[in-house]
Amino acid sequence: MAKTVGTIFGSVFITLLLVGVGGYFGLPMLFPNLNEDLGEYAKTDDITDEGILLQTKFLEVDTDAYISDSAVVDAKMADTEFNITTTGNSKLLVAFDAMFLLHLDAAFSGATRYNITLVLAGVQNRTTRISYFTSPGLGTTIEETYSVHLTFETGILTADTYSLAVYWKSITDTTEFTQLIASGGGFVYTRSLTALEIAG
Repeated sequence: MAKTVGTIFGSVFITLLLVGVGGYFGLPMLFPNLNEDLGEYAKTDDITDEGILLQTKFLEVDTDAYISDSAVVDAKMADTEFNITTTGNSKLLVAFDAMFLLHLDAAFSGATRYNITLVLAGVQNRTTRISYFTSPGLGTTIEETYSVHLTFETGILTADTYSLAVYWKSITDTTEFTQLIASGGGFVYTRSLTALEIAG
């Protein structure tokens, strides 16, 4: 019995010794960077490598924002803009997300169209359209919801401050028989604006 216990302890000791020695010498061969100083990754030249996220700016609002079909000139959507200052040799990935409510009066007939445009001033923009057509007249009030997601990526930008905003307007004046609402006004959704600066 004593011999068996001694054999077991001996086997366990030899196994632990082999695992320890193997791990000490073997792991550095399998993972050559295992013992590298992690502080090396905090160097300034490392974080400007291409594809690295340099900063994020995000805005979410639920204030009233609405226009009627008679608003045929581009206007900034209320509270849906901000400035972002870039470090240079970088690009911006920008996005706008919102739910819209299109209110149609009972007397409405024909077509109504609204353009919504995400604008990085002096650089780039992206537009989508919300529209509705009916003939003959509705005869009853109707409200339709629309989900809008606008996004684009710029080319390489110089270090500067850029203005990001959302503009909207009516394309068809139907004598104020329609209205487009972006959150607020009892409409429970929020709208958001995002900009990510990415090293070029």
